[in-house]
Order: sequence, then structure tokens, then C-alpha cells
Amino acid sequence: MLNEKEIDQLADHQKRTFSNQRDNDILDKDIIRQQHIIDAQKDKKLQVRPVGTGYGKLVSAQNRSYLSAAPFIAYTAPRDTLKAYAEELEAATQAMWGLSGAWLAWLRSIRDVVDVGRGWLLIHHLPKLWKGPEWEQGNTPDREYDDRLTELKLANWPIVARHIDVRDCWPTLTLKREVDQVVSIGEMTARQTKEAFGSRFGAEKDTDKLKVISYADWTHMRTIIAKHGGIAGFGGTPAQEAIDPWEHKMGMNPYVLMEAPPLSENDEGTVWEGSVAALRYLIPEMDGALTDMRHNTRKAARAQRVFTLDLEDRRTGSTDKTSNSDVINITPDGDIVLGLKESMALLGAPPTNPDITGFMAIARSFTQENAVRATLLGISENASESGVEYNTKSQIAQNDFGPAI
Repeated sequence: MLNEKEIDQLADHQKRTFSNQRDNDILDKDIIRQQHIIDAQKDKKLQVRPVGTGYGKLVSAQNRSYLSAAPFIAYTAPRDTLKAYAEELEAATQAMWGLSGAWLAWLRSIRDVVDVGRGWLLIHHLPKLWKGPEWEQGNTPDREYDDRLTELKLANWPIVARHIDVRDCWPTLTLKREVDQVVSIGEMTARQTKEAFGSRFGAEKDTDKLKVISYADWTHMRTIIAKHGGIAGFGGTPAQEAIDPWEHKMGMNPYVLMEAPPLSENDEGTVWEGSVAALRYLIPEMDGALTDMRHNTRKAARAQRVFTLDLEDRRTGSTDKTSNSDVINITPDGDIVLGLKESMALLGAPPTNPDITGFMAIARSFTQENAVRATLLGISENASESGVEYNTKSQIAQNDFGPAI
């Protein structure tokens, strides 16, 4: 079993190993949430307001709707006399799915799979939920006690499923690509660690932030407060256990990795990609072009007036030679009086490059081809799938993407 220092070192190593993966995750999520940087024209006089197509969010929502159905475990009875038991097992499995809170956790993790190519669930038992004085019968009659037990069991189901933040959760994998070790890196203030674990772990202020590492392997789950303080890696408070290690006895890692098909090996160390990866550079360009079009329209609407005046005649005809006869008083939405030889026009804004609309049309065709699922394009995603399975998936995909293509 790893000690506290080794777990701290493992977390640092995994974060460095997956640094490019994390950068790609942030970029893809920003595109989906329309928080990415838009490269548009500069204007010192009129603020340029970014306009997004929202296409990344549309792609994410469509893929998520296709994947968000809850998994169902079917039991095949070996003989007809056992069919009733198989149905009971299926119903029990669905009930446990709901009681453990897995449904909401599943939906959130599916969103991560769609957005960045992977998601995490933490599923484990909590035996202590079925212990305590309220579980003892005492002098309670049997029937009343049985009813109370049923209510307690339903209200305190001892299997918990939680969604885990995908941004800083990194695994090591076995040769069979099974999850071996997992480090989930978070942050808490000293005040929060005092309330959660009963210690500030050497921090002086309530607002001091401490790195908290949740670690799990096939035998134990542990929570570590990472090394902090010191100068240039020297001194400081060493890594410490936040709570006692827990031997879960599950025979597997309680962290469940949900992943899209991983990428081939590459120099960047990127393993997973989400649904907008192929559009990572196209969507910002579309948003930039759309922003330019909108800004030019605003400038045209705020065009300046250009007056052609007969200044000599104005000065000659003025009754008050000391007055400024060149000044024309203009009231918003009011009348403007000019001489017969005078005129007024609007200074036209620079016209929008006509190539922008052509670019938007071409880019739109590429977004359609790169965003839709392979099934919708007539590409079999699995060579062994049946015709019925393929046609069913194709119909679902066409229904989902109908408004977008």
C-alpha cells in the first residue's frame, strides 16, 4: 500500500502526464459553454460585442440525448421455471439503481463523456448506513419492527453512486486497460478541512487553501492532504492522512471509468476527445466571422451625418455677425432646416466583406460532417452489429439531428 508521500507524488506525476489532455478538456468545454476567445476586428470607438453560433452546445446536447438512457441489466433464465426470478432480479436491479442515486450521477457523467471523452462514477458500499440503535428491535413487536426495517433500508441504501469531477481525476491502467489506481485532486480551505476532518493540517488562516487528494486502488480508499508550505520544495508540512484508510473489499477499483473510444498513442499524451474536438478551431472562426458581420451592421446603424453647407451665404445672411452661424442645432428626432444649396447625407460604414457569407456556408457544411454521428452518415460503427441494430440507431440519429441538418 502506498504511503502519503507516494500518493502525493503520484498525483503530481499524473497531473503532469495529462497536462495536454487537461488543456484540451478546458478548450472543448469553453467552446460548448461559449466561453472561448473570439478573434474579431478591433474598434476603438465602438465596443465589439462577441456573437456565438452556439453550435458546440447543440452538438453536445444531441450526442448526450443519444447516450443518456439509463443502462439496463437483463437476466436470461436458464429454463422457463426461473423466468419469474429473472424478472424479479431485473426489477431489483432497477430499484437499486434509483436508491443509490446513480441516475443523476449517470446523467452528469454522460455529459462529461460527450464533452471531453470520458466520465467518472464512484460506486461503493457504506455498511455503516445499516448500523445504529434505530436498527435494533428491542421490545418492538415483530411486524412493526419489520415495517421499520423496510423503511430504514429504503431510506439508507448502503450503496452510493456519485459523479466525480472529471477535470482533475487521473487513472493508471493495467495491461488489460482496467482501472488500477485513481487520484482525484481537489482543493479545500483550512476552515473546510477543520470541519470535515477535524484538523487544519498546519495552515495558519481559515482561507489558506490545501490540496486534497482522493486515492483509490483495488483494496483501499484514502484521502490525503498534499504537502504544502516551504520554499522551492524545501521545508513545509509533509503530506498527511486526512482520515484513516478504508479497506473496501470490492475486488476492483470503486472508480468507474466511462470513456469514448480512446485515441491512438500520440506525442501530446492526449487519450480522450469529446464531441466538439473536430470543430475545435472551426467554431471559433465561425463565431469571429459572425461577430464581424454583426459589428459592421451596428456601425452602419450609427453612421455619422455629413453636411454640405454654403458657409459664405450663411455668414452673409446672418443678422448677428458675432454669432456662430456655422453651427447647426440638431434635436434628436427633430427637424433639420437647410438652405436650397445645402444637403445632408450619412457617412457609410465600411461594407462587410462578401466572402464572409461564403465562408460561413462552407464552414457550416464542415460542421455538419464532423459533428453528426457515423451512423447517420451510413458508416457502420461496429462491423459485427446486426442490421436491425444498425437501422434502429440510424433512425434515432436522424430523429435527433433532423433540425440541425
